Amino acid sequence: MKHKLTLVNVQPKTIQIPTWFEFNRLRVLKVGNNTQDAMQMLISKCPLVEKLKLYCRIEKLPEAHQFPPNLAKLTLWKTRLEEDPMPTLEKLPNLKILCLESWCFIGKDMVCSEGGFPLLQYLLLDKLYLEEWRVEEGAMPSLCHLIIDAAID
Repeated sequence: MKHKLTLVNVQPKTIQIPTWFEFNRLRVLKVGNNTQDAMQMLISKCPLVEKLKLYCRIEKLPEAHQFPPNLAKLTLWKTRLEEDPMPTLEKLPNLKILCLESWCFIGKDMVCSEGGFPLLQYLLLDKLYLEEWRVEEGAMPSLCHLIIDAAID
């Protein structure tokens, strides 16, 4: 019998999982239409997740240390974050692919700091309505694919 390694379309408004329970084999997680607390609790129960997609409106990203340590791919879609997500995301130590899509960030300015995103290879910025995106020298030293699809009013 094979173990389930992917959990997709998790959408209940509340999720009740015992404090002792973890999805110890889960590698892919897609979370949508959850409350902030339910989303954070679910992420904390999946310590080995390598690919994570959040497609729910959230007030604030979890702190960098609250994300799974092996996270290699992160997609944010329609999260409508008001605070620049880069100061948190650039600290994720194993992140190689980052997709920021369709109103995941509704602020006007984003900054990638020096030394941030040390392993990032692929970055997609899609429909973000940015006025300014600053990338400091030494940020994203491994980046080899950049796709910017600007939003058009």
